[in-house]
Amino acid sequence: MIPRNIRLAEAPSYGMPALAYDKQSRGAIAYLALAGELVRRQRRNSRTAAAQAT
Repeated sequence: MIPRNIRLAEAPSYGMPALAYDKQSRGAIAYLALAGELVRRQRRNSRTAAAQAT
């Protein structure tokens, strides 16, 4: 879950992505964690598909 916080809400007003505006905010950290989870899932799915193909 991505928490709502003021730093995430402020970023678009400054024309910046949340990670560039304040990478230490709770929301930015949560988005980084989400990205990491997606990468891990994709790698796991790719390995599973490759193993099933052989």
